[in-house]
Amino acid sequence: MIQNLSMARIGLGAFGLLLPRTFLRMFQGRGHASRGNSVLVRAWATRELALGMITMHELEKDAPSPRVIEINAAVDAVDAVSAVIGWPAIPRRSRLVTFLGGLAAAGASVNYLRTARS
Repeated sequence: MIQNLSMARIGLGAFGLLLPRTFLRMFQGRGHASRGNSVLVRAWATRELALGMITMHELEKDAPSPRVIEINAAVDAVDAVSAVIGWPAIPRRSRLVTFLGGLAAAGASVNYLRTARS
């Protein structure tokens, strides 16, 4: 599951980095594809690429560092909480994706850690 999550991070990160306005139109609608928002998408996309690549690297080892998985969980939990805090201001199209995606990804990381430690 963590490997699939990492591949998704890499794919979405590459998409957001290379085509930020297309990414914004798909996830937030036409009115949000501005230059300013493109800068934020590229920053987010770089984070996703880095997390995905670091996690994939760690998973190649016999004993991946739990710290990397914990960081993934923390980042995804913050995404979910941020979606709740900003709920009224987030376009309808991306509210649930942001909240449920963050929650599911954080849960997958926590589950991986729990399983790895037992």
